[in-house]
Amino acid sequence: MLYPARDKSRKITEAVRKGDALFLYSEHGMHRIVPKNARTVRVSYTGREEFSARKKYGVIAEDAFTGWSVEETENSVTLRLPELVVQIDKKTGSYTYLNADGKLLLSETTKDSKELQSFMTYT
Repeated sequence: MLYPARDKSRKITEAVRKGDALFLYSEHGMHRIVPKNARTVRVSYTGREEFSARKKYGVIAEDAFTGWSVEETENSVTLRLPELVVQIDKKTGSYTYLNADGKLLLSETTKDSKELQSFMTYT
């Protein structure tokens, strides 16, 4: 008998600060957020057990910024830099970016933000 495969959950189950990076874990994969300066972060994601150690093309900012903090609540993980706040919804893994005053800069939709969508074009 065939059964549909259950997609792995994107719910954030753990947030850990390791050195100058914040790692977020889910069944689906691992997020790595590395602050680069007071208002810039580098966000990486992998569905593997660990990130590749291979040097990536186009990544020129090697140093990390250390002046940040992280707060975790039941519903979210918040990374705070002097000029940027990154909030991650633990249920969906969706990111919201705010300036230091709390003004919205960019936000992923909370519904299906990490899902691949198939689109059909009719001609």
